[in-house]
Amino acid sequence: MQDDLIIDAARRQIVTAGIKMVEQKMIAGSWGNLSIKIDTSRCAITPSGRSYDSLNTEDIVVVDMQGNKIKGALIPSSETPLHLAIYNAIPAAQAIVHTHSVYASACAALHRSIPALIEDLVQIIGGSVDVAEYALPGTKVLAENALIALQNKKAALLANHGVVCWGNSLETALMAAEIVEKAAHIYCICETMGGAKLLPESDIAIMHDFYKQHYSKRQIVIEKYTDEELGLEFEAAVFDGVTTCYNNCVFCFVDQMIPGMRESLYVRDDDYRLSFLYGNFITLTNMKEEDFEQIIKTHMSPLYISVHATRPEVRCQMMNNRFAGELMSKINRLVEAGISIHTQIVCCPGYNDGEVLEQTYRDLEALAPMVETMAVVPVGITKHREHLTPMRLFSKPEAAAIVDKVTVWQQECREKFGKSFVYLGDEFYLLAEKQLPDASWYDGFPQIENGIGLSRSFIDEWQQIAAKTDVCNHSVDAVIPVGTSAYKILQPLLDNFNNKTGSKHSFIPVNNEFFGETINVTGLLVGKDILNAAQGMKRIILPAVVLNQDNLFLDDMSFDDFKKAFDGKVERAVNARELVMLLSR
Repeated sequence: MQDDLIIDAARRQIVTAGIKMVEQKMIAGSWGNLSIKIDTSRCAITPSGRSYDSLNTEDIVVVDMQGNKIKGALIPSSETPLHLAIYNAIPAAQAIVHTHSVYASACAALHRSIPALIEDLVQIIGGSVDVAEYALPGTKVLAENALIALQNKKAALLANHGVVCWGNSLETALMAAEIVEKAAHIYCICETMGGAKLLPESDIAIMHDFYKQHYSKRQIVIEKYTDEELGLEFEAAVFDGVTTCYNNCVFCFVDQMIPGMRESLYVRDDDYRLSFLYGNFITLTNMKEEDFEQIIKTHMSPLYISVHATRPEVRCQMMNNRFAGELMSKINRLVEAGISIHTQIVCCPGYNDGEVLEQTYRDLEALAPMVETMAVVPVGITKHREHLTPMRLFSKPEAAAIVDKVTVWQQECREKFGKSFVYLGDEFYLLAEKQLPDASWYDGFPQIENGIGLSRSFIDEWQQIAAKTDVCNHSVDAVIPVGTSAYKILQPLLDNFNNKTGSKHSFIPVNNEFFGETINVTGLLVGKDILNAAQGMKRIILPAVVLNQDNLFLDDMSFDDFKKAFDGKVERAVNARELVMLLSR
């Protein structure tokens, strides 16, 4: 009943907004589309082929985040892939509006961006409205191209098509579409009068940030039934403070950070709410009885748990917490309550490898399918371990032995469950110089955010898109900085690409002077080290993983400061598809 009320409310909003768009002549007939994100797994979207001034609430279709229809008799909009791609890539997006308004569509037909020429455009949208590379409507390629054009902005033009805007509500998404159309109209007029004088680049970020801070907050009055949920998502996941970790783990990466960096780098969160919302791993040692009761009552599933070892004395030793050995009773309690669990083991030589690792595997495998996955990642050691517990890295033979053993376990699990269940961090395969498993052995990459299968996913995506690319229309060859571990498997891919296209692009392995050469993954590279490695180059494409959501490297260098320091063109790519597209231009 309550869920039906939530869905009906979203449907009503879309119908009302559709009528408004018709009245404002932002759409005609059945072209254009609107959607609202109901929750993390569903959205409501306009149907295909229905005029907006005749829509009823039941006409609005509900789909999951894979595009499967959940509710509604009609066919969802053909642009559903576009909407889902934005929702999946931009967590802040709660509503999307796609229009064919006249002046914005004219700019899209010209493949001409709407420049930053008026204050409300840069305040609300975030700067210029860029043009996504042309692709057929309704395709995944169009969706991917739109994400590239959006780049931290709330609107993008779709070449020869129209405009797409997102907001934290349907109201703000509509407002964004109105502002874009207004700016496009002004721009077209200016072009007939000698051209517009654009806002200074230095003022754009200031104006956008000022708007977000002072004007994007508003009072909202909500009418609802007594037992109906608000239907709101808070900007901060937890507004009463993040629960922090009081363990003193022998492998803790935070303890190995250089002093004097931004405060957020030293936060050791151990909050079950962040585990449920974002997949952060928790230890279960910093939870109270009421926390377990809340998880079970609200069925917060799945959770992500740092196990490390199921043998009590080993876990207590590794975490320097005499209560850490109570893990399995807590996991069993969650499992019995129907809570699904993903697990992680930070594997440390001499602590939780060998027989301990096998016992951990057997204990967790026995709880499948409620324990859905077990990830094993090697310990990372920086050069800043003064006064910490002695720790070493795995040798090549040790890594090879773990790979061989886990491969046997994976075969067992595939016969028993139809999936691998236990997965290794990429570093094990790279250190052991063993071939990465096929994508099928990663079972949809359930722990890719934990570095599990990241290399395989990148390689497969690269090969798929590179196979369709024969010619590069670039003027300057690019370099792409990567960690030294990834370089060995990535450079051969680029060599084949260069031979095929006649280009001379290159990956450059970057020694991590900031953390020490033992840290060799791309995601932990810092701005200063990348600049040193790329001296004399004229074009660089940064992997997006080296920057956080605030566009900062781990050494606190900003993206803007990097661009100022680098004597050439600076771009960034989120994934293999974006990288190939940039290398081809």
